[in-house]
Amino acid sequence: MKWVTIDEAVANMSYKFFGLSELKRSGIKIPKTYGLVADRITVEAVRAQRPMIEDFLAAQLDADMRYCVRSAKGEEDSLDSSKAGQFVTVLDLATVQEVYHGMEEVAASYEAVAGSDSSKQDVIMVQEMIKPVYSGVLFSKNPVTSANELLLEAVQGLGDQLVQGGTAPIRLKYKWKQLLYDSDEQLPIPAAKVVSFCRDAARVERRVGVPIDVEWAYDGSAFIWLQVRPITTGQAYNVYKNDIAKNYLPGLIKPLVWDINIPVVNQAWVELLESIIGDTGLHPEELAKPFHYQAYFNMGVLGGAFRKMGFREAFLEELQGIHDERVQVKFRPTLGMLRMLPRMASVYRRFQNTYRNLDKELEAYHQRSLQLETAIAEARSYEQLLELLPQLQAHNQKGAMYNIILPLMIYSKQRRYLNAVKDMQMQLPASAYLQENALYEPDSFLSWKRTRSREEQKALMLERFGHFSANTNDFSQPTWREKQDILDTLLATADGSEADTSEGRPVLSRRFLRQKAKADLATHKKNKLSYFYAYSYHLFRKLFLRLGAVMVEQDALAAVDDIFYLNLDDIVQFAGASYQAKAARVKEDMMKAQEYRLPAIIKGDEPPFILAESEIQDRFQGYPASAGRVQGPARVVRGLEDFGKVDEGDIIVVQNAEMGYLPLLRKAGAIVAETGAMLSHIAILARERRIPCVISAKNIMDVADGTPLVVDAYKGEVLVVEDSAQSA
Repeated sequence: MKWVTIDEAVANMSYKFFGLSELKRSGIKIPKTYGLVADRITVEAVRAQRPMIEDFLAAQLDADMRYCVRSAKGEEDSLDSSKAGQFVTVLDLATVQEVYHGMEEVAASYEAVAGSDSSKQDVIMVQEMIKPVYSGVLFSKNPVTSANELLLEAVQGLGDQLVQGGTAPIRLKYKWKQLLYDSDEQLPIPAAKVVSFCRDAARVERRVGVPIDVEWAYDGSAFIWLQVRPITTGQAYNVYKNDIAKNYLPGLIKPLVWDINIPVVNQAWVELLESIIGDTGLHPEELAKPFHYQAYFNMGVLGGAFRKMGFREAFLEELQGIHDERVQVKFRPTLGMLRMLPRMASVYRRFQNTYRNLDKELEAYHQRSLQLETAIAEARSYEQLLELLPQLQAHNQKGAMYNIILPLMIYSKQRRYLNAVKDMQMQLPASAYLQENALYEPDSFLSWKRTRSREEQKALMLERFGHFSANTNDFSQPTWREKQDILDTLLATADGSEADTSEGRPVLSRRFLRQKAKADLATHKKNKLSYFYAYSYHLFRKLFLRLGAVMVEQDALAAVDDIFYLNLDDIVQFAGASYQAKAARVKEDMMKAQEYRLPAIIKGDEPPFILAESEIQDRFQGYPASAGRVQGPARVVRGLEDFGKVDEGDIIVVQNAEMGYLPLLRKAGAIVAETGAMLSHIAILARERRIPCVISAKNIMDVADGTPLVVDAYKGEVLVVEDSAQSA
């Protein structure tokens, strides 16, 4: 056992002590610090060395200063675990004897924590105490969302108020060179000093290679770092958005439609991304998720792919829905994006070649569709039909790739023309491909055949466009051929008048006409692609309806269309068992889901709770300290005497997030505190154990025991709901 100064710390000493020494070496201001070092520190060992310890203290302590004794056990604040709150810190000590007894207390806390397999030496730190005007904690990355922002919490005076969780702190963030307050009260420290402190933290994070949290004190002139540790509680979670997904799969999506679309369409997206950035490690099923039968894209996973492409964090956070709207984001190219330019250029050339040869490729694609259609019609058994499924999936995956890359190329061809005509209040010449478009686009077809009778038009439309449906990707929807009243409506509303081209035609430049010719060709290619893609995709419907007919014959289903309410595995593994109950249950669930109004953005993988406004009796707004979403009864805990009434899964409601409530974590469904801070021991451990936690929920202690609560710790929201309210 020996004493060392902070300057003498080496890497085999505790993570916490050595980390503080590294800060000083990098120019960060820290308090004067000494360390008592041994392989393992016990109370008995400290007592045995009391004379040596006190002699050193007598030589070093300043009678005009106050001191604190901090833990720095070998494994404490490692990358794997913070050991938050498990060891003692003793503050406001003056004499040699007071400091020595504080060291005994710290040593006793080391012994109280079972086991240690750390290769690092134990240290007990003795620090000069700063007389702070404000104290607090800084996180170099959001520990709940993992967003690229620095969070800062501050209280007046000593920072132990944050650790014990009894005070609501001032909260602010530093993001994209802006200070943003998340509390009504503002920190009375010059903004330039706060920004400089945040930049120092970002610099240290880059140096150590992991996000950090910093305990700090401001003495009226400067920020002083008291200790630093890696953030062990990063809770990066998936963020789902439906603004793009609903364009591909709008409305409620039946299970079979989902099971087919994910490997077919999403695999095409994966291949496209990998052609640009190389291996992504992405799986098609990771790109999207259904919530209550509605489609959502996983923006977190897509954001990871765009990050590899070099996009800035601000753009990615906006994409993922965790962007702070108070921050103005401007798109700027990065060095990472520039490095991707050769691969992007190669991909663009491939796309350009596909665009040039599209007519030839689509004709070959359609011939393969016709072959598969014939094979489906001629199949004589359930097994023969199933053998066609992988071929149909592979074929439509190729079509999905066309359907992704061609719109990008088409937009590039149409962009200049669209910009040129958007403000023109005049009639333009008809498309050069009017007659060709009529073969692939229903409105053009009706204009082309406007001289025919309504009955003739309908017959021709069924012959040419009978495979169309309300949504190409949702093959559970009946085709126009099956539901001909759709055509009747279309024909009744069609404008059969001939366009007047004799007057008002503008004089157009040759350059404009060239742009228009490119745009007309692009529109024609787009119509042709949509037509053939719809044709190939509707073959899924033909195939599954035939499989459904077999199931109906064997009493496995009540109706042929019920097959769309099954999962693909049910169909592949079918051996005569009845699926009528399952289909009926899914139908009932989807009927209920029609009434749900889901948010555009869903954070986390748990489905959001569906509650009518009339079911919400009260609402408490707090601050998210550990992400998650859960529902359960409130259990108000005011002290040790209430511990026994807590059952598994209860929502534990407490006054503050202090360490004394640690034993309740093993039972907690969630924790809600009326006060508290991100540095509260309970908040840290809740993040490590993935338990939802909301802090600073004002007046939450007013709820009664057993009150049904819904905790959304992504938003920091706690809802009081009716006893009869159930999660959907």
